[in-house]
Amino acid sequence: MFKRVLSLNLNNSRLYCSKVNQNRLLPNFRETKQKEIIDAEKIYSITPVKPLKYPIDPIKNSQVYFVGKTTESVKYPDIPFVVKRTSTGKLPVYTERIGRYNNENFTILRKFDGDRNILKSELSNLLGESIPIKERAESFEIKGDHQKTIMVWLAGLGF
Repeated sequence: MFKRVLSLNLNNSRLYCSKVNQNRLLPNFRETKQKEIIDAEKIYSITPVKPLKYPIDPIKNSQVYFVGKTTESVKYPDIPFVVKRTSTGKLPVYTERIGRYNNENFTILRKFDGDRNILKSELSNLLGESIPIKERAESFEIKGDHQKTIMVWLAGLGF
């Protein structure tokens, strides 16, 4: 039933394991590099609940998860609100677990300027009217885990 597989562990000593435990082996370095290249070319698109005032086109994964410091001046799109990236180049969208047993997820959007009402209405059009959005002093608190959706939307807008 079990097929014996010869593998090398971290100390380069021989180790026999069953086929069930094959997924615990270290991945091949070349395969992981190829996977990273494929993931960078992955294209995202969003289907909002209501039509957006500022629609976006499908974007690549590398635009959403850009990491690095930008030395050139950033040109923001002609939209009444601006969401600035962090100093490391990431979008300021975070998830937090709150509650007695960490059973409630919240998505936090920070570092934005401009018209808060338009940004809030666009978020409610994107996610749906049934999802509550709380307005804090310098952030929006959205119930549920919507980090990837908001990040794709913001990157598609050009932030």
